[in-house]
Amino acid sequence: MTEIQNSMADSCRPRGRVQREYFSRARSWLLRRCDRETIPATIATGVVCGLFPFLGLTTVLTGCVGAVRRMNHVVLQTVNQLLGPLQVVMIPVYVRLGEWIWREPESIFSIDRMLTVWREASIAEFLVEFGWAGIHALTAWIVSMPPIYLTVFWIAKGLSASADAARSGGRGR
Repeated sequence: MTEIQNSMADSCRPRGRVQREYFSRARSWLLRRCDRETIPATIATGVVCGLFPFLGLTTVLTGCVGAVRRMNHVVLQTVNQLLGPLQVVMIPVYVRLGEWIWREPESIFSIDRMLTVWREASIAEFLVEFGWAGIHALTAWIVSMPPIYLTVFWIAKGLSASADAARSGGRGR
């Protein structure tokens, strides 16, 4: 190593006991449950939580589920954030599916209208107009969780096994 590289490496190395403890805990938190057996479940959980049909609540939901199930929060939140655009697309789908499950007539629902009412009206007016749409979306999300979770879990598990096989050069595990 050159003198500059040594100097940079020394400046990044924790100096005191408190810094060493902090970096040790941060590293273990970032790498917690980051192995071949738990990553597929973590990815599947992140997908299911990331599709929760209420804007702004997926990060909290993902954090709570990850804490309870002791999952890797970095993987969970990364999957959650990547699914943001898909979550917005899925909200009307969940509303329609929920209306079908509840055998309700199709309502006039648009995310633009929902956001406008959220900004301009009171909470009571918002709930009067969109309360049942929320119940319908939540119902459809709950019904869709098991098949989505299982599909993503098995795909991630297969990819994890393929990556392990490629890493080991095709030899046995």
